[in-house]
Amino acid sequence: MFTRVPHLHLTLGKPSRPGSPIPRRATARWHHLEPADQPTRTCPQCTLHHTHGTTTQAWAYHPAHQRLCPRHYQWATPSSHRAPLNTCALPELSQAHHAHRRLTRRPDATTAYQWASSITTRWYDHQQHLTRRWHNRLPRLAATNPPPAGGKSWTLTARDAVTYPETVTLARHLSRTPRPQADPGFLGHTASTLGLDRLVLPPDDLLWTWIHTQQQPARHECQ
Repeated sequence: MFTRVPHLHLTLGKPSRPGSPIPRRATARWHHLEPADQPTRTCPQCTLHHTHGTTTQAWAYHPAHQRLCPRHYQWATPSSHRAPLNTCALPELSQAHHAHRRLTRRPDATTAYQWASSITTRWYDHQQHLTRRWHNRLPRLAATNPPPAGGKSWTLTARDAVTYPETVTLARHLSRTPRPQADPGFLGHTASTLGLDRLVLPPDDLLWTWIHTQQQPARHECQ
């Protein structure tokens, strides 16, 4: 009912039960997915509504701009988590969600967001640039959610959620700057966009990598 997939199609995709009079092999094939491609938990309230009160738990393949339920403030988490994250204590995520939906109108939105997500994740893991702001969000998020399952830390459990506003902001900035090397004030503009006084990058920072990928191909004139 939730997936809107006909029952016959689901039945044909499953292997036969032990002892079935008509043994058959499964037509479904399972393979490992990268974390970004794995299904995440859906919003319990929305799931309850879509299943007509049958269940509050389901998993879906959420695009990046749909990981937050703007109505119930639920952040989609991997299936290994007990439940989605309640983000009502972080209203900035709702604002970022609206900005992210506007960003998706651009043809380069997916690429820009993937780059921005990789960059902010590296900054978060290495405690660079925006660490204080992100760490200030952690206790606010922890106050409205049960402890992470399996003894996991809030630092890892909440990483995608607490970095989301800056990830969206950076993605919008990258999508608007197709030729950063032609802009001598690019890092200054980036810092200002992120609400920082300045932005000093180490040589191996992923933002440098992105800048280099935006280089225009060299022209070769015929002699």
